[in-house]
Amino acid sequence: MRISQPPWDTKQSGCFCPHNQLLAGPHEEICVSHCTNCKNADGKPMLPGSTWESNCRICTCNNQTLTEECRPKPLPPTPTCGPGSTLISDCCNHPICVEAICEYQGKKYKAGDTWRDSKSPCEKFHCTTEGTKIEKTVCPLQSCPEELQVWDQDHCCYSCNTTCAVRLFQVTVEDCTSVVTLPTCEGNCRSGSQWLKSASLHLEQKSVCCRVKDFEVRHIDLVCNGSKKTKYTYKHITSCACQHED
Repeated sequence: MRISQPPWDTKQSGCFCPHNQLLAGPHEEICVSHCTNCKNADGKPMLPGSTWESNCRICTCNNQTLTEECRPKPLPPTPTCGPGSTLISDCCNHPICVEAICEYQGKKYKAGDTWRDSKSPCEKFHCTTEGTKIEKTVCPLQSCPEELQVWDQDHCCYSCNTTCAVRLFQVTVEDCTSVVTLPTCEGNCRSGSQWLKSASLHLEQKSVCCRVKDFEVRHIDLVCNGSKKTKYTYKHITSCACQHED
């Protein structure tokens, strides 16, 4: 009769520790002299006397009790942030300096950057260490025809061009069917003053008006009183100027 070999005499591959030591746990390759209940944040067995950081705490595996002992991570001094940086708290609620970043419509800006949005021409955006700040421009109340509006470079506010200049207006001549666009002189002029010397000095105020400076003679055809076209001649104003009244 053949006698079978005991199972402990069977040769198998595996991990083995030196004499008087044992594996720290199943599927581990760490050999220890004593069993320990210490584990780090990843669940890895820690040797007695070792120190590690876990969940904002400093932990140590006690050499005698072989258990994990943890204390809060010391609070560092509050740093002084340089230009373009801001103070925030990290995941352990400790103060740290990070670069200040502002985000607007998917684009990122650094502290000190300014930009505009064409859809909001009266707003100017500033990236600061406290976040995005908006500077709004309040336009003065103005009311004038569109052709007299003079817009600023951001197309936010306009002023009214009321200086003396050639303006175009449409007019219908009596009994004529066509609408004619004719130039005229319109706008403000400063009134002038001058000292006159006679028996005594006295100040005389002279009125200044927006008047025709240059013109050219032009011809135009109009249909009037239901008749055929008739040629008319008129002075077409080409420039205006502020002039004293005669």
